[in-house]
Amino acid sequence: FSGADKVDLFNAESPVIVLDATSLRWEKAHVLRRRDHAILTDAKGKASAPMTLFDVFTWREVRDVKEEHVMAQTRGGPAALLMAAASSGDMILVRTLLEAKVSVYECDMDADTALIKAVQAKTSPAVCGSAECRAEICRLLLAAKANIHVPNFKRQKAFDLATANKDMAVQRVLAPNPSDKSVSVECEAQFKESEYVLSGGDTGPTFAPNFTFKHAVTPLMMAARYSQIKLLQKLLAQSQPEALEAQCENGMTALCMAAEEGHLKAVEDLLHAGADLNVSSSLSDGR
Repeated sequence: FSGADKVDLFNAESPVIVLDATSLRWEKAHVLRRRDHAILTDAKGKASAPMTLFDVFTWREVRDVKEEHVMAQTRGGPAALLMAAASSGDMILVRTLLEAKVSVYECDMDADTALIKAVQAKTSPAVCGSAECRAEICRLLLAAKANIHVPNFKRQKAFDLATANKDMAVQRVLAPNPSDKSVSVECEAQFKESEYVLSGGDTGPTFAPNFTFKHAVTPLMMAARYSQIKLLQKLLAQSQPEALEAQCENGMTALCMAAEEGHLKAVEDLLHAGADLNVSSSLSDGR
């Protein structure tokens, strides 16, 4: 989209809707001004990270509102195309539009955002996208700073809709499990591309004794996470005892990852090999 094609719906005097974070109700407002790199100070004098704020006026008052709580309603234009692409499961178009800096802070007349549209796609018979496709679209929208806590006019949030639809793949993107924060997309791809995972063979890849993926994730953790039992047993036979207690940067052990995914056989094999139930993740220790 060229500069001439883009219309800034958040200019001064622009009509918007703003969210009351307490009541989760939307109300109509107009933009007074936009403040980029604004810093807020709390009651204790602690400064926030720089953020974008809008000064808006409603029928009641003038107030400042965080960027993610200000939406422009639209019936057409690039943002409407983004919502349609998210709803239809067109991941390539979603990525293209986001790379062109199309705003995720626009919504339709029901306050449905592109993220909500992507989650709702599972309930539409016209959508044939796979769970992985919907999850990837949600991942792209979140990377563009879409807010999972913003509801539509029915007070439905993206995660609530994913839960109601029993869409586990999307739920996992919106509310990652502890190990998801350490197991990167690159790590998953590197592991899944291995000869063992693709062929289901008995030999499997050979890893150096101290090999780790990104974020200190070990092959043993990945085998446990994905319940690759033959590879898990091979690694257990080759590993030193301390490998069972190794923790990734997020504090998860192989046993934690297997238990988190509900892989009973992997849990049994790890315990039989001597994994310690008392080695808890640093995440749980900090709760």
